[in-house]
Amino acid sequence: MAQKRKDWNGLISGFKASDLVFLDESGCNTDMTRRYAYSLGGSRAVDSAPLSKPKNTTILSSIQLDGTLRYTTFSGGTTVERFKRYLEIDLLPHLNDNSVLIMDNMKSHHAKAVKNLLDSCDNDDILNKFSAYISKNPVFSLPEGSYDEPKTLSLYSKEDEDQIYYTTDGTDPTSSSNLYTDSIALKEGQTIIKAVTVNKKGITSDIVSKTYTIAYEAPDPPQISPSSGSFTTDMDTNIYIIVPKGCRAYYAFDKKPTIADELYQEDQPVKMLKGTHTFYAILVDEHNKVSSPGSAIYKLTEAK
Repeated sequence: MAQKRKDWNGLISGFKASDLVFLDESGCNTDMTRRYAYSLGGSRAVDSAPLSKPKNTTILSSIQLDGTLRYTTFSGGTTVERFKRYLEIDLLPHLNDNSVLIMDNMKSHHAKAVKNLLDSCDNDDILNKFSAYISKNPVFSLPEGSYDEPKTLSLYSKEDEDQIYYTTDGTDPTSSSNLYTDSIALKEGQTIIKAVTVNKKGITSDIVSKTYTIAYEAPDPPQISPSSGSFTTDMDTNIYIIVPKGCRAYYAFDKKPTIADELYQEDQPVKMLKGTHTFYAILVDEHNKVSSPGSAIYKLTEAK
């Protein structure tokens, strides 16, 4: 903290005092009546107060070295929309290109709408002086969306010394979250990746969130050879299943197979059974996705 104060003093000393604009909020309430008071001996101190507690009146104001004040008042607390409106209407139109706005860490000051408004600064001198206090957002290597094959995600920071922290469960990342060191393998289903950059001064960027869905498609039904037909025992009665790379096949006669049935061996074709039977086969890919069954009906009789 001491170092941060030292850094801040060094930074702010590079600007003219007349360019600094200090902004803060305050408030009051008509219910702020004193509960205790002095009175003459033998008498009571009497005062009045509202019967019901009204909303606070907020005073949003800024001040400069020359005493210039830009303020507004409203009933209730400071919201993002009220703060943004104050900047757009009451304050920013009266500032010049060299003005430096200084405010505290109130939550509404960090809203994205407010940040976008203040980011419109195009004064290179100011941007360069504050560059160390601006943490750039992490960059995702993969557009969010749906994919039907395995994907890995890489995260990049625009500055070599920056660190990236991320989560995979949809929660907001902090410096206590996973430190990014290697690519992230996206699992089947939906994954929400949120990431934040922390620069060498400990300043965080905006949180970037992307949603990925990995949905593997099941393989097509297997091709079976020969096709349905009538055969005699003096013919080739071997049954072959065409098994694509990365898949395995299971088969059964007269019922739809599961992975608990016979595993097909490509160098061991299946023999037809005598009589009329339906041969079924399924494919299971590397992601354990099961195809719909393919089938063929064979009628095998003795050769005459």
